[in-house]
Amino acid sequence: MPANHIIVTSTHNHSGPDVIGLWHIDQVTSGVDFAYLDTVKARMVRAGLAALQARESASLFLSRNEVPGISYNARDEGILDTEAVTLRAERVEDGQTIGILVNFACHPEVLTKQNKRVTSDFAHYAYGRLEEKLGGVVVYVNGALGGMVTPLVTANSFREAARCGHTLADSVVSGMRGEQLVLEGRLRSIREPLALAMDNSGFRTLAEAGVIHRQFSDSIRTEVGALSIGSLLIATVPGEALPSIGFALKSAMKSNYRMVFGLANDELGCLIPSSDWRENEYEETMSLGKTAGDVVLRETLRLIEDL
Repeated sequence: MPANHIIVTSTHNHSGPDVIGLWHIDQVTSGVDFAYLDTVKARMVRAGLAALQARESASLFLSRNEVPGISYNARDEGILDTEAVTLRAERVEDGQTIGILVNFACHPEVLTKQNKRVTSDFAHYAYGRLEEKLGGVVVYVNGALGGMVTPLVTANSFREAARCGHTLADSVVSGMRGEQLVLEGRLRSIREPLALAMDNSGFRTLAEAGVIHRQFSDSIRTEVGALSIGSLLIATVPGEALPSIGFALKSAMKSNYRMVFGLANDELGCLIPSSDWRENEYEETMSLGKTAGDVVLRETLRLIEDL
């Protein structure tokens, strides 16, 4: 696979160091630790090379299941994707699990800003439960979590983070009872660069002050993508798409196994359909502007058609 088709995503947990700058120390001082960023990038490369060197023949299996009781949409209560879709790789020689990719949409923010410990939130507990039960290495990739898909909890505690993570893991395991073998594992990937209008004056001001370490002009360059692995279809979007965008993308995929990768190769904040734009709401203040969601949806749908 060409290097420009590598997908870098973020779980978007809220209990890690600031890598953007939005959670600044003050109005003129960024919270980004560039030494930490260098460490993250170096370890990403090291992990990728190790995985490449350890590659082996595998059978791929797909499954899906609903995950009740751990998420809700704080913006639009009735619009929520509770489906977890899973890709599992099994070693040909002995049938042991090599790795599992879980795609589910929810901010890992059980633990709020009052928590001062670095943690991957509920994802940590999902990793542990799945690796204990099935073996291998587990990767959690977030979906269309914008708008605000957040944990449904009774308290912002590690106990509730564990409950959410274990519920997700147990639902994934239950769904694997109906696993489908990928009979034809050909990989196809399409990427498309695009420009989005930059209409958020707040982002621009913070960038000019050096708080956000990214320069903005009238537009910003980013990308969308689509890929297929046998009967698995995946759309990648450069930020936090509202669930309505996620549903629209999944509806265009002609398969029972559909994933949306959020925060994929970029983080441009909330991606909101113009038909749902609400001036001065929180999500709108965290968006490039009114047209970004529509452009991302339109261009990603076009790539899905080309798969």
